[in-house]
Amino acid sequence: MYAKANVSRATFYRHHEEIIQIIEVQLLRNMQQFSEKLDQIMLNSQNIQQLIISLLQEER
Repeated sequence: MYAKANVSRATFYRHHEEIIQIIEVQLLRNMQQFSEKLDQIMLNSQNIQQLIISLLQEER
């Protein structure tokens, strides 16, 4: 992990006293990414539903 952060191992662990802090940060990041993807899916399905409804209304 510290290699990805471009810091030395000592610096990395100086900022993160316990491994649980690192796990919490990573978990929160993953949850945020999941939430953003879910929002995109919901938005896309809503757009599709709206498109279908508008097309059906036009055909009347």
